[in-house]
Amino acid sequence: MIELADRLETLQVEAMCWCGARATHNARTVGGEMVVEGEQVVVGDVAKSAAEVGYEVLCRRHHRRRMTSAAARAAVLSPDVLPVTAT
Repeated sequence: MIELADRLETLQVEAMCWCGARATHNARTVGGEMVVEGEQVVVGDVAKSAAEVGYEVLCRRHHRRRMTSAAARAAVLSPDVLPVTAT
């Protein structure tokens, strides 16, 4: 449809990624991790709990890196972020 449109109007309300950048991509998450295989849209999946399956808006950089907000929080809490040696 954008191809046929005469003009494109950006909405005043912008979606924001967890990092604060403008969100332009949508990612389906299962248990906090981005799903890249399988169905594109899951509607009414009764086999999994509602808290487990969700959608998250991301900026292009984090979408390409497959880094959701849950993955970012886990990386911050990881003890292996930067090894520190005493000099």
